[in-house]
Amino acid sequence: MTNIPAGLHIEGDRRLLAQALSNLLENALRHTPAGTTAILTAKATRDTIEVMLEDNGPGVPSADAERLFQRFARAEASRTTEGHGLGLALVRAVAIGHGGDALLSSPDRGFGVIVRLSK
Repeated sequence: MTNIPAGLHIEGDRRLLAQALSNLLENALRHTPAGTTAILTAKATRDTIEVMLEDNGPGVPSADAERLFQRFARAEASRTTEGHGLGLALVRAVAIGHGGDALLSSPDRGFGVIVRLSK
């Protein structure tokens, strides 16, 4: 599901931005059970474009949450799934490279990431 208004644009590296979004979507597919809903939204603020992906899956323990942005970090529940723990580290690196950052959102249930990119 998406909620992205027409006309949003940002100058940046198309391949890196696409890879960051792909990583977010792949994480939602890989680390949530069947039937989970993920919502991708984007909006413009005064200085940034904010892209947010939130799902209503099981989420992660708060003790693991911020660590997930470190290279090779994985939540305990994800240790048996494919991957190397680079997805969110790359998302944050791309965001920082575009003058922004990536951080966790606080959905009522599940897991969420906000990617802020400078206009």
